[in-house]
Amino acid sequence: MKRLTLLSLVSLLILMAAVPVYADKPGTGSVDFEDDWLVFDCADYTDYDFEVWDNNVGRFTWTEYYDKNGNIVWYEFRAKGVDHVYNKRSPDHFAEGPFVNTCHRCREVPDEPGWWIGVWTGVDWNIQLPGEGAVYHVSGFDEEKWYGDFGNQVIQLKRAGLDKMDYEALCRYLAE
Repeated sequence: MKRLTLLSLVSLLILMAAVPVYADKPGTGSVDFEDDWLVFDCADYTDYDFEVWDNNVGRFTWTEYYDKNGNIVWYEFRAKGVDHVYNKRSPDHFAEGPFVNTCHRCREVPDEPGWWIGVWTGVDWNIQLPGEGAVYHVSGFDEEKWYGDFGNQVIQLKRAGLDKMDYEALCRYLAE
């Protein structure tokens, strides 16, 4: 009897796997980007008096996942590229490092129009200098809630990872 029950259960599971899920295939998209923005002012952390700017260049991709009614249920976002941090007064003084991060299961918050929630993993910053190693590095896991476009009104819900920001070493390097 045990074998018959097990055989019936296995047959049922195989049949269930063969039945298609009536959801639309995921949609995808991508866009190349280049942004130039102020990261920090050395004067706020050191005796150096110049701004550190970042010209980051990369590619942003996304996948949209749908339910069986064709409604978007959640997204996966990915940003990958290179940060080019530089002394605003002397742009030829710069350092570079790669970044790549992914937002898993990003979705709009029910009953809170405009708000999003998601789990980000990856490397946000990875600026390494000769003889210093990582001087500006942020990587790990973040669960965040944000409003509208990325970076607006971010609320960090959980954080685990490595954060290293040696402002003195980076400003000294960019000043030379």
